[in-house]
Parts: sequence; C-alpha cells; structure tokens
Amino acid sequence: MKKRLHGLRLTCFILIVLSFFLAVKSFSQSLVLGNEKTTDSMDMGVLIIDYTESIIQFSGANRPLILIKDNNLAPPVKDYSEIKQGDTHTLYLFKATKNTIGHNYAEQSFINHTIEFCPADTFYLFTDGYADQFDGTNKKKFKIEQLKKELLKIQSLPMATQGEYLNSIHKKWKGNTEQTDDILIAGLRI
Repeated sequence: MKKRLHGLRLTCFILIVLSFFLAVKSFSQSLVLGNEKTTDSMDMGVLIIDYTESIIQFSGANRPLILIKDNNLAPPVKDYSEIKQGDTHTLYLFKATKNTIGHNYAEQSFINHTIEFCPADTFYLFTDGYADQFDGTNKKKFKIEQLKKELLKIQSLPMATQGEYLNSIHKKWKGNTEQTDDILIAGLRI
C-alpha cells in the first residue's frame, strides 16, 4: 500500500488544519469584539477514499465511523474499536479522537485510521443528533447502540431506502417531541 504524503492526503492533517483555522477565526473575533472570548467548535469525521488502492482513511473529532461488511464477502478488518455481529453482516466501529475542531481544552492529536475496503462494504458517518433524540413518551435518548442495531438490520436495502427507513424510525421515536439537535447520517456503499 503506497502512502501519499503530499498535500493534505492524511485525514488527521485535514482536522488539524481545520482546527487551526477555526482557532484563528475565534481569536480574530475576540480582537474585534474586545475581551469577549468565542468558543466556536464542531465535531466531525473526514474520509479520503482511494479507489485504486481500495483504502479509506478516516479521522474523527468526537465522531466515529461505522463500517458494515457482508459476512460472506468480508476479509478480516484491522484496528477497529468495537465489533457487532449480525446474522448477515458485521458492524465495525472506528473510534474518533476525543477532541473537537476549534476551541478545545484537550490538545490531543487526531488519529488517522487506514481501512481496506471491498465491494458491498458500507460506511456511515453521523452527527450525535440521531442518537441523542428524546422519545415522545419517556424522554429517553435513542442511543448509538440502537442506531447500530438498525443499521445492521437494513443492509439488504438500497441506500435511498435506508435513508427513508431511518427517517421514519426517527419520526416515530421522537413523536411530538421537538428535535434535540442537528441530524445527519451519511452512508456510502462501495
């Protein structure tokens, strides 16, 4: 596997650069506003896909990556943080660095994961809003464990249908409760 280091070819560097620019923006705003200190930050995941080498690089700022592989087609996966076995597919979770982009108190380097992929693999990046949504009756959060179960359940569906399914589950879960946070689930099937 070739390693390309020219430009911003490592996802961890992309997060570092974004963090630097957001910190400079916050500092500039504090100069303009006087002594008020801004604390802008964001959580995110970044992917670089190399189809010629069949690898994905991933780095996350408080946001993990989920990879789901077909049990019949799946070669071994390395360096994952968590595994969840389903009847037909296996879910692998790659942890993010516990650090945010921009204003933060923990100056921690972002981890760069390199993951080999094959056809039919599915990757998911998502905000915390889906799992943090409160239900309409008991005021319980949906939680990431339930999201993982739902993602494993829908692997036989086309991606557009998966989106519709996850949207209907979310609406049913929250009922009349106001949406808690921003919600985005980005899925990519190779």
